[in-house]
Amino acid sequence: MKKRNSLGLILALICSLLLTSSCSTAAGTKQEPQAWAVQRESAYFETKMLNIDSSTADQGLIYRLTDSCASEDQIALLLTYSKVNSMDRVEDVVVLMDSEGAELSRISLAQAVQGFKPTAMEYMADQSLAVLGTTEAGASEILLFSGSDGTISRTILLTDISFFVSDFSPIPNGWVLLGCNDIAFADNSGKSYFTEPLQMSLSSGLIMGENNVRLLGYINDSVRTLVTIQMDQPTVTTLSGSQIPCMEEVNRMSFFWQDGYANYEQAGVYKFDFDKETVCEIADWNRIDLPPTASLGTSGLSVLNDDTMIRNEFSIDGTSSDKLILLKHRDADPNTNKKVITIGGYSARTALMEQAIYRYNTGDHDYR
Repeated sequence: MKKRNSLGLILALICSLLLTSSCSTAAGTKQEPQAWAVQRESAYFETKMLNIDSSTADQGLIYRLTDSCASEDQIALLLTYSKVNSMDRVEDVVVLMDSEGAELSRISLAQAVQGFKPTAMEYMADQSLAVLGTTEAGASEILLFSGSDGTISRTILLTDISFFVSDFSPIPNGWVLLGCNDIAFADNSGKSYFTEPLQMSLSSGLIMGENNVRLLGYINDSVRTLVTIQMDQPTVTTLSGSQIPCMEEVNRMSFFWQDGYANYEQAGVYKFDFDKETVCEIADWNRIDLPPTASLGTSGLSVLNDDTMIRNEFSIDGTSSDKLILLKHRDADPNTNKKVITIGGYSARTALMEQAIYRYNTGDHDYR
């Protein structure tokens, strides 16, 4: 009996699905961009699996990605290590990498400040790293690290913030702090000078503008709302529904928001500039080859900047560490001149089909 190689099996699977699903094929170059977005010359990202070594010799520890951020030449991953059986928190570690994902150093936050539990982090304009968390007493605190050796240059205790701070960002002469139902501005010493309750369900994090900060959410779980707060003299402006710029077409789509970036799983990642009222394409998923997840709904995407993203896949049973994939933008798209096979039909997107498409697209073929 004649044996088929793996490529033959993939092609046979695709062809059979094409026939049974009444699918069609089409050849061409890059698909037309969304009409409401400015097309990026290359929306291709190269993928790389990040192999994170354990911080100790204890094989019973697993890690979860708590947060991540990036500067022009560095990437920082905030990992929380726990015992695999009890899920007891053991330690929190910041892994510093170069822009291509090579590990540079690590910072143990337990050694830096006893009892500190981190929740988020951001790079400052001077490339120092700010880590937000809570103290043993439950107060919010920001640690500033000046280098990669774990040296703390400054500690900022947010003593008069009454809510749990889940996200933050540096602003001129201070900080903006976000909770589930509140937003506040604090000066460089950590003293709050403006607090505003949020009368909506948030769908985005902090969207930083030139002189303002914005938040997207819903009022009464149905009316999309954009809140804008000026930084210099905090004043609040609220827009809803069709009043929101750049949103006429977007209102009909299901986006996953992260700061000013929006991920539309059927198309790509887009960057919204509400000051200039523009939307720019960042990534085109049709051009990028990501390994399929073990099952649908077990991964998340962190957009760190226009050129860097992290795909995080967590285990279903919680017995293994997160699988982290680094996505880096490339100016040259190797798939530009490949002809495109379009697959359609009822329930065409299955785990088996995703695996077959990935294996075919990562092979040496004239089509994809």
